[in-house]
Amino acid sequence: MKEIKDLQDELGIRSEFIFCNEDGEWIKTDAYHTFLRRICQSKGFKVTNNHALRMSLNSNVLLPMGISAADRAAMLGHSVQTNLLFYSYEQKNYLDYVGKMLDEQYEKEQEEGTPGNPSNIIYLTKQRARKI
Repeated sequence: MKEIKDLQDELGIRSEFIFCNEDGEWIKTDAYHTFLRRICQSKGFKVTNNHALRMSLNSNVLLPMGISAADRAAMLGHSVQTNLLFYSYEQKNYLDYVGKMLDEQYEKEQEEGTPGNPSNIIYLTKQRARKI
């Protein structure tokens, strides 16, 4: 986005919009979709439309950065509920990530001790369940 805005400044295009015509006016919907598809392809992104770009940005960039659901929704221009229902998805390796976080917490608690020292904590492993 910054690259596009910098190019606008360089070309003398003054507009509050990032996606605008040379006169600074808002780009019509069809032109926007064509432009977005072309710029994504030129950057090597495999997204094909606005929804896919926003979903990918939300789930692959903003979510891993730890940005809150409310802030992500505000940045993408919709409600928190819409963001969570339609623009957020888990990463392919999310179970490995969650397991690692829980394992680290378990190890930390073993070093520091836990109140009551619970004995029902299950240590996560990558072993697969046997098929019957």
